[in-house]
Amino acid sequence: MLRSQVYLAINAELKDSLFTAKTLLNNLKSDAYGAINVEALTTIFGLFKSNAITPVLMQHAIKELLKDSSFAYQKYFDENSVSEEKLIAAIDQVLEANAAIAEEIAGGNQAKAGQLIGKVIAITGKGADGKTIRSTIISRLASNSKSNSEEQSSTDLSLIHI
Repeated sequence: MLRSQVYLAINAELKDSLFTAKTLLNNLKSDAYGAINVEALTTIFGLFKSNAITPVLMQHAIKELLKDSSFAYQKYFDENSVSEEKLIAAIDQVLEANAAIAEEIAGGNQAKAGQLIGKVIAITGKGADGKTIRSTIISRLASNSKSNSEEQSSTDLSLIHI
C-alpha cells in the first residue's frame, strides 16, 4: 500500500489531517507502509489521539505489528496501561515523599511538577503519559490547597463569630 493510501485510510476514520500526517511521519519509515495493517494502525492512532495509550506504548505496538501483522496490540495495551486508581496512588505516594516540591507546586510554581513525573513513572512503568501525570499532580495539589483554604476560611469565620 502506498503512503498516501495509508494516510487517506487513517484520516478518513480520524478526521484530523495534521495529527494523522505527523503521527505517520514520526512513527513509520517510508519502506514500512507496504507491510502495515492499516486497520490496526487506525485503531492504534485513535487510541493515541484520545490519550488512551502513551507514545511509548503506541511505538512499541507499531514496531511489533511490523514484525507480525497478527500482534495482539489490544492485549498488549491492556497489560501495560496504568489504571487511574494506580496512577493516583503513585502520584499521592510521590507527593508525600516530596512534600517540599509539592508545596512549591501548590503555591503556583507548576514548573516544579516536571521534577516529579519521572518518580511517578518509576512506580507505574511506561504506561502512564507524562502530560497526564503532570496535569493530575497539579489538579490534586490544587484540590488539596482549595480544601485547606476552605478549612482555614471556616476556622477564621468561626473565630470571628465567637
